[in-house]
Amino acid sequence: MILARASSRTEAHAGALPALELAHTVRPQDEPLLADLLRSEAAVRGPAAALERYARYQRDLRERLGADPGELLQRAHRGLLALDRPVRRGIRYEATTLIGRDADLERFAGAAV
Repeated sequence: MILARASSRTEAHAGALPALELAHTVRPQDEPLLADLLRSEAAVRGPAAALERYARYQRDLRERLGADPGELLQRAHRGLLALDRPVRRGIRYEATTLIGRDADLERFAGAAV
């Protein structure tokens, strides 16, 4: 497992993916391991496959514990969304957390004074 995780982090994704998948079946709650698996899966099978795996994990975690994935996996998820980068009418989608929140931010700034 250590070699597979190191391979994923050095962008040897094709070789790392099978071992990471096996390790994930043994340790399904290991979020750092899942982050490495998502990175390799996105490189080998495409971001859509990795996003689907993340969605399954997130759904399972919410159903069992009522919790969201940790910060490491949330960052990995944002990275996968950025990799996907659909182009619509010549404008690239930017995966930021504050799109459309200008009014909320202004109300917050006014309340904080």
